[in-house]
Amino acid sequence: MSPPRERRWPLFVAGYALFIALVAGGAAPVYFILEPAKRPLVARLAAALVMGVALIRLVKTVRARLDARPPSDFERALEPPRREVSLDPQFVQIRDDLQFGARRAGYFDRVLWPRLVAPAERSPLPSVRAPLVQPSGRFFRRGPSLTTLRNLIAAIGEETK
Repeated sequence: MSPPRERRWPLFVAGYALFIALVAGGAAPVYFILEPAKRPLVARLAAALVMGVALIRLVKTVRARLDARPPSDFERALEPPRREVSLDPQFVQIRDDLQFGARRAGYFDRVLWPRLVAPAERSPLPSVRAPLVQPSGRFFRRGPSLTTLRNLIAAIGEETK
């Protein structure tokens, strides 16, 4: 946490004084080595460096303060209204069934497998009503992998066409 604003100014002034002293210390030898006609150029470059750093700091401070303010009513009116992202409830149910079916073998056996087989069993075509092979679960009483489920759903989709 930064110190309160009242206690920051001594460090701020000391930092800029040190920076100006370093720039002046670096520019002084160059200033005295050059011929008198080119000395104003060195002084201008040193002043430009100090002013450039000060202006960059000033712009950052102003931007930070403007960004910290809450937006006005006019600025809020310029923003497009935000729509909440909503997923189709049937998609959410299917997604959850697949996730839970891959995690728990009991859920796959009692809930997901009957839902996957039901469309094929209701089909009037005898080739579609052929018994589907239920995949076995993985280790530690987990359901079949998502890849196995994807292949199974693709096979059911091919049979019902």
